[in-house]
Amino acid sequence: MLVSPRWYDDGPEDLAGQFRMLEDESTLRRSLAEIDPAKLVEELERELAPLPLNELTLPLVLALSEIESRPSLVLPLLPLLEAVPELPAPSLVRALRFACAAGGRDRVSKALVQRLNADFLKAMQLPEMKKRMAEFGLQPVGNSPDEFDKLILAELDKWARVTKAANIKVD
Repeated sequence: MLVSPRWYDDGPEDLAGQFRMLEDESTLRRSLAEIDPAKLVEELERELAPLPLNELTLPLVLALSEIESRPSLVLPLLPLLEAVPELPAPSLVRALRFACAAGGRDRVSKALVQRLNADFLKAMQLPEMKKRMAEFGLQPVGNSPDEFDKLILAELDKWARVTKAANIKVD
């Protein structure tokens, strides 16, 4: 274990040269600008071989700027993400954000949403998280994704009626 009060980490370094295909200007990265999303998984499997698309490689792929600029590329990855239970929560959040930005919210499985919800519920139980939330006057509820959807829809409806009744217009 390394312990240092002045630790600095600027992210993952490919010391073994296993991920050259993910370097700037690589063939793979250039192809992401125009690839048909339906062909993405096949291209990733070919470029990353012999490494599989898993909890190690998928976060690296999701972190690429080309994926962020073309969020529809995440949609064919959703079944893979569901099949990788060890996928880090930040990578899952990023993937789901891209899927929603690409108009694919309906393609996100309940299993992925429930897995993310379980991670958030665990995080909200951490003493440091409870302390930080209390500092902001927040109280964790810990409800299910379906309960949260109902709450948001009810709030949207309530505030829509308020703005209509008050004749509030957007300038």
